[in-house]
Amino acid sequence: MFRSASWNSYSFCWKSCPPQRVFTCDGREVDVLNYPDLFRAIGTIYGSNGTSKFKLPDFRGMFLRGAGGNAAPLGQRQGDAIRNIVGNVSPSWAGDVAGSPTGVFSGSYKNSSREGTNSNNGWNLNFYASRVVPTANENRPVNYAVSYYIKY
Repeated sequence: MFRSASWNSYSFCWKSCPPQRVFTCDGREVDVLNYPDLFRAIGTIYGSNGTSKFKLPDFRGMFLRGAGGNAAPLGQRQGDAIRNIVGNVSPSWAGDVAGSPTGVFSGSYKNSSREGTNSNNGWNLNFYASRVVPTANENRPVNYAVSYYIKY
């Protein structure tokens, strides 16, 4: 359900058709004279042309986060981040036996030394974040897709 009580309200909808008297929060410029109440509510926090137009917020593709904790100050965009990804490779030599990689690392130790020849020993290491965190073609929080609107 869509409810908006004041000019500075942002609302969301999970239906494809927006409610009446709202703008999609898509960053477009609108005229100050045509929407003076909306301009008084949000001003130029999202940008303006300096005289007769101001910008709406652009929430397309954005995850809106509740204020507090590690969130940015109200109205400010915060860049993306992922959890720290760690692993360890600490060989413990005992003849031909080596320690095993952990965390994001996988691999094997190659020992091809022979008497009277040059040795060709070493690690074949791989780095896979997916061994310790969920992966995708983007960084993202858990989310649902919705459309955001601002009342005018």
